[in-house]
Amino acid sequence: MGPSGAGKSTLLNALAGRIAFSGDVKLGGQSLSPAELRTKIAYVMQEDILCGTQTPREALLFSAALRLPQSVPHEDKQAMVEQTLTELGLQRCADTLIGDKLIRGISGGEKKRTSIGVELVVRPQVLFLDEPTSGLDSYAAFSVVQNLLELSGAGCTILCTIHQPSSEVFDLFESVLLLSVGATFYFGPAKTLPASLAAQGFACKPNYNPADYVMFLLQTEPPESLKALAAKFRAGADRDAPVGVASESVAVHIERRKRSAGILTEIYYLAQREKNTLLRDRAGLIATIMAPSLLNLLFALIFFQAGDRSKSTYSINTHFGAITQIAIGGMFGASQPLLLKFPLEAALFKREYGVGAYSATTYFLSKTVVELPKSFVVASLTWLVSYWLIDLEGPIMLYILSLWLMGLAASSTALLVGCLSSNVEVALQASPAIFVPQILFAGFFITSSQIPEALRWLQWLCSLRYGINLFMIIEFAPPTIDSWTPPQQRNATALLAANQVEASEWWINVVVLISLVVVFRLVGIVALSHRATASA
Repeated sequence: MGPSGAGKSTLLNALAGRIAFSGDVKLGGQSLSPAELRTKIAYVMQEDILCGTQTPREALLFSAALRLPQSVPHEDKQAMVEQTLTELGLQRCADTLIGDKLIRGISGGEKKRTSIGVELVVRPQVLFLDEPTSGLDSYAAFSVVQNLLELSGAGCTILCTIHQPSSEVFDLFESVLLLSVGATFYFGPAKTLPASLAAQGFACKPNYNPADYVMFLLQTEPPESLKALAAKFRAGADRDAPVGVASESVAVHIERRKRSAGILTEIYYLAQREKNTLLRDRAGLIATIMAPSLLNLLFALIFFQAGDRSKSTYSINTHFGAITQIAIGGMFGASQPLLLKFPLEAALFKREYGVGAYSATTYFLSKTVVELPKSFVVASLTWLVSYWLIDLEGPIMLYILSLWLMGLAASSTALLVGCLSSNVEVALQASPAIFVPQILFAGFFITSSQIPEALRWLQWLCSLRYGINLFMIIEFAPPTIDSWTPPQQRNATALLAANQVEASEWWINVVVLISLVVVFRLVGIVALSHRATASA
């Protein structure tokens, strides 16, 4: 405890192995490295970093399933979840969405208890909490600390930082370490603090909160006076008393529990959470369906019957422009949501990745499992609302499959950019630089043969280019054009030639798109793992 800037969070993070420091930390009588400390201490951060579309019961089961040993039966894990919900008083809201800024959910105090429960469900012997009462009203803060007191009585060693507790909350603490500008001012029983201060001539007035009084003292007394007072406290205490002593069984107990779940288990629970996020975010789900439908309906009305070759106003450039516009819309529609997904989820990923809940690989794979059917539905909607209005002739299923594959490649590019971006603003700024130039390689504004050879190689990184190549083969190559008039066939053949598209080499475009999906996602996994490890 101490004023802002006293070093509370720094000390807690150092003890938990979350920041580099010089010194020696022991757990159960054994010295541990920072990396080892991270695996042995459950840590609840000041900010409640939870998945808003999960319920408290689902959040606790997710943590238990992925962090408890595989040898623990699923029924036992469910029983531990129910016990933890009861211990924290979360049964009433156990099946209510946690919520976030856009989704209405449980209260602040219930979110805090859920954050604690996510760590407690794995039954740690040491629990660290950074400002567990931050943002809560006085009663909610008291309830949270009361729950922690009961848990400590059950054998869990609890260490937390707190800024300025109420008198009711302060009375619950057993020991208190007061910090002043990074140095120890007082360490001892919380209940003897008023008497210790009074013995040095700083008596707390009757009916005053000792926590409020000592906070005023630490910020109003001269530094020399505080140093002298701290020296007197140290002189009257055991200099060798360690902070946060735990029993010898702690390290062994936690080490035995520190085993990861299987890959399939990780993918299952991550994919289930991703699916629930998609379906429970109603506004987002409606936007996912309506946005491509309405946008491509608008494109189709603008290019109404552009593919009708019987009209006197027919132009192959307009015909080509229609499918190009659909492809461009499909690229941005597939990439934009995922471009922001990782920056927005970075905090949640880092917390769960940091405690070993899952790997970056299974995190990516689970998202891909959910993304595949979602992207197929979007690609189908895109062509179902535009294909007949534009009056295209190529097989509609080939259009859907080509747009689906191109969308996956575009979204893979977006995922990589998101993994490399430090925040949402960087991702948004990088988006135009990555995706707008792809339009120049589409073949509509300038043919491939006209692009300087020094820059032509960039098309190998452009998913839009190869998606449009497939569209051109579907619409302007045999057998689609077999029934066209000879002049129309010549125009279609010239269009393919100008863009260096060979109908017989359709498979090359498919292979390139699949390669972009695989390579960009593999690089994204490496980038995400590196960033999470570096920031841990």
